[in-house]
Amino acid sequence: MKFVCAYRPSGGPVTEADFAPFARALGHAEHNMSAIYAGPFAAAGACIAENGARIAVGNAHMGYGRRLPAILNELDDRPVERWLGDFGIVVFDRASRQIQAMRDPFGVQSLFTADAQDLVLFSSHLALLEGHVSAAYSGEYVIDFLVEGGTRTAGTILRDVRTIPAGSLLVQRGPSRRMRPFWSALDFAARDEDASSETKDISRFRELFREAVHFNLGGAGETWSQLSGGLDSSSIVCTSTELAREGTPGAELAGTVTIYDDLCDADERVFVDAVTAHTGVENVKLIGYHAWRGGEAPRSDVPSVPNAHHAMRARMESAVTSAGGRVLLSGTGSDHYLDGRPFFIADALVRRGISAGARVAFEFAVEEKGSMWTVLGRCGALPLFPASIQSRFERTGEGFPRFLREDFLRATSARDRFRDARAALGGAGRKFDYATFRQLAGLPGPIEAERSEQVEMRYPFLYRPLVEHALRTPARFRVRPSSRKWILREAMRGTLPELVRTRRDKGGNTARTLWAMSNERTRWDTWLRDPFVAQLGWIEPAVLRAEIDELVAGRSKELMPVLHALSLEEWLRAREN
Repeated sequence: MKFVCAYRPSGGPVTEADFAPFARALGHAEHNMSAIYAGPFAAAGACIAENGARIAVGNAHMGYGRRLPAILNELDDRPVERWLGDFGIVVFDRASRQIQAMRDPFGVQSLFTADAQDLVLFSSHLALLEGHVSAAYSGEYVIDFLVEGGTRTAGTILRDVRTIPAGSLLVQRGPSRRMRPFWSALDFAARDEDASSETKDISRFRELFREAVHFNLGGAGETWSQLSGGLDSSSIVCTSTELAREGTPGAELAGTVTIYDDLCDADERVFVDAVTAHTGVENVKLIGYHAWRGGEAPRSDVPSVPNAHHAMRARMESAVTSAGGRVLLSGTGSDHYLDGRPFFIADALVRRGISAGARVAFEFAVEEKGSMWTVLGRCGALPLFPASIQSRFERTGEGFPRFLREDFLRATSARDRFRDARAALGGAGRKFDYATFRQLAGLPGPIEAERSEQVEMRYPFLYRPLVEHALRTPARFRVRPSSRKWILREAMRGTLPELVRTRRDKGGNTARTLWAMSNERTRWDTWLRDPFVAQLGWIEPAVLRAEIDELVAGRSKELMPVLHALSLEEWLRAREN
């Protein structure tokens, strides 16, 4: 739900006249929208709760149907560090005249903030604030998006709008403002591998995953789940069915929805059908619209590659809501902490010596049919060198896209920033922990791209106790050669069909995307004749057009940077319109 609120640090009241421009932006929103004024604080939205001196505004799902009022009731005896669930809320205390703005550890709920004249603004949507700040774009955000498809900072594409970072709490009283993190993945260090703890760790992971699925279920008949046929979404569906068969109230899914493509390796129906036969849960299959079908994407808060599939997304949401669904479970999240590159080889070299590191590198090399020395060098020795040396050994695809303008790279200090961010992550002995921390820091981007006004997205894999347990387990319980997410696979024995549990490959839509890129050539010719991304001084359009030609002809593999550039152009066009 949408909301906006304002706080006047000087202490003077926020009047209806002051707040009218912001509340007006919500005029088309929820029919039960209300407004509240309390001295230096004012808010508008459908998600407002009061309890004595406190007013809370925001979006929250605290599990088992608990919502915003539950947070107000728990503020005194349950600090934010102990909250479970997803939340992006602002709390104003009439007595102390203090503002607290807080966001869940993984950024499932959004929360934006900006300074506008003598007011501090907070909102669920960036678009509600953009008319009250400078229209200037953030070069740092843009370069992060063009290179990596997202950002790990508190910035947004608009220079003067920020986010409350995931897992952070902002406290403001008058002009005094402080921000502090209350949760960090770095607080949970992976233990050294211990065979005696393996069974216990797997059992605990399974127990917590069952909790996670139950925690995120909606009311009877309103919970659906995405089902791609992959390990993650299948685990959610099968676990929910298992809970329902054991008599857990409300655990039965109303249905599942699958988007599939019959081109190349994107057709996952054999795995989807195996899960459907195993669970008996209804499955709605939707043949995938290719990217950019259905016209240009509607305006969104952030640019993202999935916006190109907006027509397919609308079909999926319609299939859920027309059947009475309100909650949609997603498998997003596990890739960010149950998978990754084996930088624990570098940790083994530091903690246990060369022979231990070489032994792990040899195991990976054998399984992946590669050279032990290559694995040992890239994931063992290289991460221990200074960033300046590591940057010289970047693999193809880890450098900067050719179409970025050199003066833009210089203006944003991109080379220095990315060199330091990508290399030398963490101290010696904690390379894997820091790499996982960086992956989790990138989660708000894909979550924001999935955000919907029609259904409530929930993420069982982002149940905080489950994530914390996984972060503590030995790194090799998560990342093993030819067995991604090993601990999840082991925890799902007897729950998942073996066809799905043991699969090693994963379907993709690269072939269909390249097909769409070729068949939408007229669109690119129009967009790239005088693109916004060139007018703003970010890219060289001729080089981008040449890169698209190379991709379509099969002479390049640099697909993602091109998609990032096209997504940014589409977002700018939607905003201009």
